[in-house]
Amino acid sequence: MSYGSPSHLRVGETVISAHTTVTEPDMTPTPIVPATNDNSAMASMSWLPEEVLLQIFLEVAMDCYEDDEDEDCFPLIKPYRWLAVTHVCRLWRMYAVHYPLLWTRIVVLRLESLRAMLERSGTASLSLSLREHFGRRGGKNEILRLIQANKHRIRHLHLHHPLRTAAISAGEYSGGLESVSLYSYRFSWKDSYLHPGLKSLSIRGEENRDFSTGPGALQQMFAALRRMQNLEEFTWDQPATANYYPDGDPGTVTLPKLRTLMHLGTADFCSSLLNRMSCPALTKLTLVAGISVDSEKAKLSSAMAWKVSREQTVVASDVKDMRTVWIRLDQPSIVLVRAWRALKAPVDVLNFRNTEDADLNVHINWYSGFAGPIGIGWDARAHLNVCPILPISGAQHIFFADATGDAIYTIIDLLLSPQWLSVPVLFLHRIDFASRHSLIQELAAALEVRPQILQVVISQCSGVRDEDIECLSAAVPDVEWVDHHVPESTLPRVDAGPPAVVSIGYLPSELILEIIEDYVNDSQDDPSEPHYQWIRVTQICRAWRHYALGHPTLWTRLEVTTAKWIQVMLARSGSEFLYVRFPDSTTMQPSTLHACVKLLLSPGNRQRIRHLGLNNCRRLKRVSEAEWSSALVSVDLNSYEFTWGDTFFHPPIQYLTVCGNYHRGLSTGTTAIRDMFNALRRMQSLVMLKLAQPVGDLLLPGFDTGPVVTLPKLQLLHVIGTWERCVLILDNLSLPALPALNITASVETVKQVAELSACLAWKLSGEKTRDPMSPDARTLQTLAIYINPLPNSIVFRGWTEYPPPGIVFAPENGNPELTLLLEWDGETGPNFNWGRTLEKICRVLPIRHIEHIYIMHAAREVVTFLPRLIFNDDFQTRGYVWPKIDTLMFYDVNFHPPPLGCTDVTDALWQRRGGMSKHGVRRVTLAKCPGLSPIEVRFFGSGCWGVVEWDHFQA
Repeated sequence: MSYGSPSHLRVGETVISAHTTVTEPDMTPTPIVPATNDNSAMASMSWLPEEVLLQIFLEVAMDCYEDDEDEDCFPLIKPYRWLAVTHVCRLWRMYAVHYPLLWTRIVVLRLESLRAMLERSGTASLSLSLREHFGRRGGKNEILRLIQANKHRIRHLHLHHPLRTAAISAGEYSGGLESVSLYSYRFSWKDSYLHPGLKSLSIRGEENRDFSTGPGALQQMFAALRRMQNLEEFTWDQPATANYYPDGDPGTVTLPKLRTLMHLGTADFCSSLLNRMSCPALTKLTLVAGISVDSEKAKLSSAMAWKVSREQTVVASDVKDMRTVWIRLDQPSIVLVRAWRALKAPVDVLNFRNTEDADLNVHINWYSGFAGPIGIGWDARAHLNVCPILPISGAQHIFFADATGDAIYTIIDLLLSPQWLSVPVLFLHRIDFASRHSLIQELAAALEVRPQILQVVISQCSGVRDEDIECLSAAVPDVEWVDHHVPESTLPRVDAGPPAVVSIGYLPSELILEIIEDYVNDSQDDPSEPHYQWIRVTQICRAWRHYALGHPTLWTRLEVTTAKWIQVMLARSGSEFLYVRFPDSTTMQPSTLHACVKLLLSPGNRQRIRHLGLNNCRRLKRVSEAEWSSALVSVDLNSYEFTWGDTFFHPPIQYLTVCGNYHRGLSTGTTAIRDMFNALRRMQSLVMLKLAQPVGDLLLPGFDTGPVVTLPKLQLLHVIGTWERCVLILDNLSLPALPALNITASVETVKQVAELSACLAWKLSGEKTRDPMSPDARTLQTLAIYINPLPNSIVFRGWTEYPPPGIVFAPENGNPELTLLLEWDGETGPNFNWGRTLEKICRVLPIRHIEHIYIMHAAREVVTFLPRLIFNDDFQTRGYVWPKIDTLMFYDVNFHPPPLGCTDVTDALWQRRGGMSKHGVRRVTLAKCPGLSPIEVRFFGSGCWGVVEWDHFQA
């Protein structure tokens, strides 16, 4: 669709001089006008006050950060994915960028993101998280320097696997540092962040916790804790090695403000630490301990009772504080108990996920008593040994959860034990009575001898019948059966007529499947998402699960992980075409990889594979030499050890991507250039071709690559490499139908750019001329230029029509016909003039005829280069870079601080005009450009003989 020219940007006019009009482009939020139709009761998001919007942004960001703090999922989750909410509209973006509190939680990944977060957070306090691979793309020293300079602002510090650095561990932190979390960090108890003002300290090791997280002895730890008298939360995972007191008796420590304490380690050592720490204000205690001998039970029991009773008694049975108790029974060697001092509602107990919400959390690994014969009650030995030693005898509400088989005996035995003399309410949740149906009668018998139980609630228990409820009702006055089971035939009906408020359950199945497919595509296109993470959307409800399992297309994208998943996906995908991707094979066991390849390459499955992706894989001989069918039309190779003789380079291929490491420092193939072109000759059906570093380092002058390769159907060519490689490929490929060209090249001289420009002119003209100035090469009508400061690079994007600004600003919404990224690897010494070099580059490219120019995303350093592009001193001998400019638009160009860039640019416009309208610019548009005021916009008007558009953006 052609828009003629960008004149539609103008909304209104205000005369500011005799010859110039300043107008506002249509880039501001739509004015809020009270609705007059029947939907006026439904408030738009635009009606929300700014404070409410910002609170929503904070909640979204907090959710993302809380997911990111989970060590198990961090490598797979983007900590800044919440930024998507700031891209909804420009109004939201403006609110977000100018709200410092939104940018205070920093996960250090790259230097650029750290700088942006520090700048946007202003002077607010920071929460800083440093991960293992921070700065892996360069700038590590600068990252540490920025952290050192902003230590006074850090309130929360999280170190996750980074190497020990003096910039973090040494140097003074301000009293504002309140929270420190260390995960597998080689810390010392003398590190400066362990200061007296600290309120929260968490120290954890690896998942198996088989080594100390720090080299310090217990004496050093206790000495450090004595300094931290303001500590309110303390987590200590595997606090020392097997030698308990390497430097002698550490003594005791009193922490008067400590409210939350968490210890992980052996039962013997956890008991010793609890006994040596006085915590009179303690309200929440979490223990993860292992018991291997019976003697450890008494020590752990007395230590827990001492803490839970706020240091009043060491006898567990004397502690009556815990009113609500939850016990999980599904694992014979693991005891999970949570307890609360208050009477909790069932929904809070059964659905709560945050273990820190409970006042007492106990996770006991029981290693004793499993050498004997297996018999009735064997599954319950751990619980029968551990529960009596816990300080939970005062429970009023007891929840038993997740029991099956002989483990159900645990409920009966515990009810008959003298531990709980008065339990008014008993909850049974997810108990599998179907495996031992006779146990319901035994449970009823146990309830008869415990008249104190007044109510039994049965929730989500399988194998329960009406007669069983009658049996239990004979022993207990009140039996409540909460059955959440729904018959299979009960699915949401879409023909029953919508209710007053339409539920998502009334959506047609086709629309539900489309929603799921969109989510699957987004999830699998995001490399940070775990494999098959999208399956969680099929578990929202049983109806969605039913629809998903009956829709084979959902199960066609296979990530090669395990043979089990391959079998599941193959079965659910039916006879649909498959999209197979092999991830990094170095992380897979050879036997697992062999089993997956064997399944996929069986004759029936191999015929269904439509897309094949090989990512960071060593050479898979069976894959490279398989007999592929014509169904395989797409191949994506990323750092795969292929040869151009591999069988998947066959005639039906339509989409081919060959790329190496992201820094493009290595060739992705070691074969000869001639082999590559011979392979391309066979692939006459190619529609898209991407070659990143496609040839070796040695380029011989006059090297014979054979006849020119004609690809009659190619629609997109993407080449990445040195200018020589790009020229070599462009000269040896004939592309009569090519509508889109994407080139990323490194250059050292303007002469090299000129040689590359001749190839571009050849392609843009439909292979008619190699002269960039020829009329046949003047196919582009609109040009967007992205100029970056050092490291010097420039991006040109060109369209053959006049696209609307929304497409120019976001080219992924409308791909340009030409994308050219030039990385300057030449001279950058003190005498180097990047502005003059940019002018020379623009002069040799086939873009000088273009009349609609967008200057975009230019930093303050770049603004000084713009006047030379608009008006050069020697224009009388060499002419202007662009002889005629109709529309000149500045988008996100930083003119701040004025008037450094603004004055020079307006002066260039004024000189270009020079009283001769044929050289002047007709329209100037200023959008999202900081550093401008109405007076400076008037200066733009003096150099423009038409109109000036300005959105009044203020940074």
